[in-house]
Amino acid sequence: MLLNAPPSVKRFVTTLRPLLTRPQLRAVVMFITGIVLAHGKRSLASIGRATVRDARYRGSVSRISRSARFRTRDLFAAACRDFITMLVTTIGKHTGIVHSMRRTWVLAIDDVSTVRGLNTKIANGLSKARKNAKDHPGGKTIPRRKSHSFVQALLLAPSGVRIPLPRKTWRTREYARKLRKKYVTKVALACEIVRDLAKWNLLPDADIVVVADNLYDSSDLARTCRRARFTLITPADSRRQFADGANIHERGLKLSDSKARRLILEAGSEGTASYRRRTARCPRINKRRHGRREYRFVHERRDVAGLGVVGVVYSRKRPVYRPEVSWERESFKVLMCSDPEIPGELVIELYELRWEIEVFYRELKSGLGLGQYTGTDFKAYERLVDLTLLTFLFLERNRLERGAELKGARLTDLKVAVEREAARSDLAFIEERLNSARGRATLAKVLKKLKVGKAAGA
Repeated sequence: MLLNAPPSVKRFVTTLRPLLTRPQLRAVVMFITGIVLAHGKRSLASIGRATVRDARYRGSVSRISRSARFRTRDLFAAACRDFITMLVTTIGKHTGIVHSMRRTWVLAIDDVSTVRGLNTKIANGLSKARKNAKDHPGGKTIPRRKSHSFVQALLLAPSGVRIPLPRKTWRTREYARKLRKKYVTKVALACEIVRDLAKWNLLPDADIVVVADNLYDSSDLARTCRRARFTLITPADSRRQFADGANIHERGLKLSDSKARRLILEAGSEGTASYRRRTARCPRINKRRHGRREYRFVHERRDVAGLGVVGVVYSRKRPVYRPEVSWERESFKVLMCSDPEIPGELVIELYELRWEIEVFYRELKSGLGLGQYTGTDFKAYERLVDLTLLTFLFLERNRLERGAELKGARLTDLKVAVEREAARSDLAFIEERLNSARGRATLAKVLKKLKVGKAAGA
C-alpha cells in the first residue's frame, strides 16, 4: 500500500486530460495504480485501496465506472492512437533491426474467452469442471457452457514495442438475442479491427503483416486485408481447397521430402528477434536445443478457392511441445500468405510472432490481475478490460521513456520499476512534510488514515 500514485502514472493520465472530467481523471489514476500494484483477487474496492491519500475518491470510483459518460473504449482508442503517433516519430532511433524488416509491423489477432474457475461469477462467463477421474485418468478440464470472448489485436513494432488495439466484444447468440443486438462473428470483428487501423492511417509508410490462427482463415478477412493493403498470414483450414478442387492439406502430406528446404531458428538470432522479448536463459540449460526450432518446408505459388493467387507454405516443425517437448515427433501445418512473393522462410518467421499475443494474454491475466476479477456484471468487466489495456499501454510507454534501463524487461520487471518509483515518491513526500509543522500535521493525518485502513482490513 502506497501513500501516493506514482508520478509516471499521473504524467501518463495528464495526456488524456482533454477526454476526461476531473473526477474521471482521478479515477483513472486510481485504476491504473491499483491494477499495477494490487495483489490477489481484484475488485473496485481492492483497486481503490492501492493508494491511501487518494482513498477519499474510492467511493466515487464505482459510480464513475458505471457511468455511461465514462467511455473507456473510446478513451483507450485515443490513447492508443497517440502512442502510435509518438512511436512512429522515434522508431528511427532504435537499432538492432534487420534492414529488410525495418518498415514491417506485425498485427497479431486472436480471441480470449472469459474463462474462470468452477465458481465463476461473471455473467455468461465460462466455467470449467473436472472430468470423472475413473473415466478420464488425465483429469482434463472441459467447458460447461459457452461464454463471451474478446477479439484482440496486438501491434508489434520493429523495435519490440507492443501496442494492444481496442478490443472487440464477441457475444454469444443467446446474449445478443437477449440484448436485441445483431450477432457478429469473430471473423467480422477481426475485419473491423483491420479496417479501424487502416482508417487511422498512422503507419502510411509501413508494411503491415496480419497473423492469426486457422479460426481466421476466411475469405472476408483476406478481402479486408487486401483493401487495406495489408499482408495476411494464416494456417489453412483442413477443408480448404485449391481453385481446381484439390484439398490443400492432402497435397502437403503427399509432397516428397526431396523437395523440402530446411530452416533452423535459434532463440535470439532470428530475423524477427527484435520483435520479441526474452529474458536471459539459465546457463545450465542445454543451449544446443533450448529455443531451437527446425523446419522442413515447401513453398509454392497457388490459386486457392476464395483467396486467389497466394503463397502456400507446407511446413513440418520439430520439436513438438505438447504434451511435452519431443524431438522425435514433428507437427505439420499449411500456411497461406496473401503476398506470394514473400519467401517461405520469412512467412514461417512472421507467423511465429503470433505467439506473442498468447504471451500478452498471459500477462494480462496473471500479471495485471484480469484473471482474478471477482465482479459479476459483464459490462463492468468490459470496462475493466479497457482499463487493463490502458495500464498495459502505460507500462509500454514507461518502458520507452526509460530507455535502456527497461529495454527487454518483462511485465513483472516493469511493475517492479513502477513500485520503486512510487516508493521513492513516498519517501520524498515524507521528507518534505517533516520540514514544517503544518507538513508534520498533514503527515500525521495520512499515517492515521493508513493505520485505520489496516485495522479495517484486518
